[in-house]
Amino acid sequence: MGWVTELCAQEDTLALPIITVAEKPIFSGEQIDQTDKDVLRQQPATHVGELLAQSTGVFVKSFGGGSSATTSIRGGSAEHTRVLWNGLPLENPMLGQLDFSLLPAIFIDEVAVHYGGNTAAWGNGAIGGTVQLDNKTDWKKKNLIAQYTATRGAFGLAQQGLKIGFGNEKIQIINRIFHQQSTNDFTYFISENLPRREQTNAATKQWGTLQEFHYRITPRQTLNAYFWYQTMNRQLPPHAAQTRSEARQSDETKRLTVDWQYAGNNWLLKAQAAWYDEELLYVDPLSGIDDLSGFNTLLGQLTGTKSIGKNHRLTLGIQEAFYKATTDLYQNSVTQNRHAIWSDWKTDWRKLSLQLSLRQEWQDGNAFPIVPSFGAVYRPWQWISLRGRVSRNYRSPNLNALYYFPTGNPDLLPESGWSRELGLDINFIKSNNWTGRYSLTGFRRDIKNWIRWILPEGSFTYAPTNIAAVKSEGLEHRIDLTGVAQNTIIKVSLGYNQLRSIHKKSITRPQIAAGSQLVYTPKQQFFSTLKINYKAALFTFQHRFVGEVITLNNNILPGYHLSDLTIGYQLKTNRWQHRLSLRINNLWDKNYRILERRGMPGRHLSFNVESLIR
Repeated sequence: MGWVTELCAQEDTLALPIITVAEKPIFSGEQIDQTDKDVLRQQPATHVGELLAQSTGVFVKSFGGGSSATTSIRGGSAEHTRVLWNGLPLENPMLGQLDFSLLPAIFIDEVAVHYGGNTAAWGNGAIGGTVQLDNKTDWKKKNLIAQYTATRGAFGLAQQGLKIGFGNEKIQIINRIFHQQSTNDFTYFISENLPRREQTNAATKQWGTLQEFHYRITPRQTLNAYFWYQTMNRQLPPHAAQTRSEARQSDETKRLTVDWQYAGNNWLLKAQAAWYDEELLYVDPLSGIDDLSGFNTLLGQLTGTKSIGKNHRLTLGIQEAFYKATTDLYQNSVTQNRHAIWSDWKTDWRKLSLQLSLRQEWQDGNAFPIVPSFGAVYRPWQWISLRGRVSRNYRSPNLNALYYFPTGNPDLLPESGWSRELGLDINFIKSNNWTGRYSLTGFRRDIKNWIRWILPEGSFTYAPTNIAAVKSEGLEHRIDLTGVAQNTIIKVSLGYNQLRSIHKKSITRPQIAAGSQLVYTPKQQFFSTLKINYKAALFTFQHRFVGEVITLNNNILPGYHLSDLTIGYQLKTNRWQHRLSLRINNLWDKNYRILERRGMPGRHLSFNVESLIR
């Protein structure tokens, strides 16, 4: 859902050279974490999952370079994270989730996390939160656009990236391309009582390209197109209970999106279309597995936004989605059709903003219940605001849960429930040199018909079942400080999450007690970033703490502290700008694990060089 930040009321709007349109709607009452652009720029060889783990309250499940990366937000599963790329969903319909390791940071300009359930606005699966990935067009760029990055690091890491194109105020044509490889042969302790173990069969190779085409047809009208192609080949290392592994996985991704938008004096119309084609090949010679799976997605979306008077804004939208999936795990290829219509009304008064959203979806002709979302922000004084949101949310079963042979269950019910949250924002410092902001958000979410894959009594095959009911509640604290002195900018960002995500009722198989915390769901998370710009130098220190978690085997993984340090320097010439940076990951060489039986690398370095035309 896109909308105009300035629904221009001037009668001479046509004379303006640029129409300003915002692609990222802000919904009343929600909590947002935005990744720092400098941190994003300093790590072109990383993926979005690592960026989220470093600087947001998202818990990312991974086991080091080359492994998959899935998310948990506010105690939800990976399938409760909605992922949007320039406003369109990206999830794999077979799994109902996305592997964030397949999202290279070099392809993305902005990353933001919208916390909390908001199915009415974002669509199916937006229960824990929504991750927005956006590409931005700089219409001020003229003539040649060129940027080159090279990264070298420990464990055989080598990446090169190039962004090159041509631009002016009418047209922008840009190509981003990268190649990356790594052996990932780090050593680790799986137990203090055992010697170090070297990770084997863990090498990765990937490359990709993102083609962008932007055309300003008129000052009011723009056309954008993107083509994303990427391949990743990775070996899958043995876990601690295995002596060796020969498993490997290959992913191939093709994505094509086109959008057209027209901005009137007080309205905006936007049409989008997308085609995705993705394949995954998993081979394990030791187990005799050779499985090829893939899916195709066709998406169409139309949104219109109208400003009504000075205080009201109305948005209407419609989305059509078609999925086709093929795998040896299904008896036949399967298809799914989804249709959605939604509306959003927002009104802004002097001290009060109200927002109401409604969404209706159909899946293969069957209607889901209408889901509402209501948010409010009250600003009694300039330095303080109170916010709240209540919403009904749901997630329909993924294709594997419905059609996996022989235990898929076409009669599964959607997961559904209500989310509530209250927030407080305080601007406690506002001077010529310093600004400070504190926010506190409390939330609660109740979900019924939670789907779990269980081993039914008398069966040897896991099957999906609507067996669980889950309550998630917690507090989120955020502090942001920015100070400016002569030749120096200091920025401090702190976040602390307290989370209780429990089963509301007992389960026999697997044996789960009522009131127990969900597996791989930390009760505490802390993250912080200290960034100092002094003249041409940039110093970035990041620290995070993740509390203990319960594993699938009912073991406890202890919590851990991690620190990362980046030191950079910028050189400028008349035409070029060069940036050099050294990054020390796991600065204190901590021994930790995110997943059971999976070690993580100790202290390691990477060096990055970036050159671009100013």
